[in-house]
Amino acid sequence: MSNFKYEKFIGKALLDKIEILSHLTHSERAKECGYFSIVYLEDGRRKTKLNIEEFYR
Repeated sequence: MSNFKYEKFIGKALLDKIEILSHLTHSERAKECGYFSIVYLEDGRRKTKLNIEEFYR
């Protein structure tokens, strides 16, 4: 397992980042802005789970 750490963009920084990423899909923007988590499945594989609702709040 990795000790990968990320920070979510908030406030003005988030709005600026969204403007820069306007060419991406909503899901890709949420991930690039840090609104995701890594879930480990039973077989050891990693899955990325997007936190879309939190991104839009």
